[in-house]
Amino acid sequence: DPAQTDPNLGNGTTNNTDASTTGTCDVGLQAPGGYNGEDVKIILVQGDKTTTILEGTSVEFPYVLNVKGTKGVNGVAYIYVKDASTGEYGDPVRYSPIPFN
Repeated sequence: DPAQTDPNLGNGTTNNTDASTTGTCDVGLQAPGGYNGEDVKIILVQGDKTTTILEGTSVEFPYVLNVKGTKGVNGVAYIYVKDASTGEYGDPVRYSPIPFN
């Protein structure tokens, strides 16, 4: 899966403004195993669009992912947890499918 190996993910944006093709998702993401309040990065991939939802902050889980995207196209969310000792993000936890209605 390219989202697990591509360090450049998260640089894209999503700009869907047509209401007939714009859907929303409202999904609760569970905490990655061993999560203890570290900073995270959450990325949403939907089709060929990659959007960074948040980066560099601690969150409470379940985290409610409430975003807009392309209606009828499932997405995949990735949560990366930052290692406090190295400052690097670890391997992502994958959540799918993320439905957009």
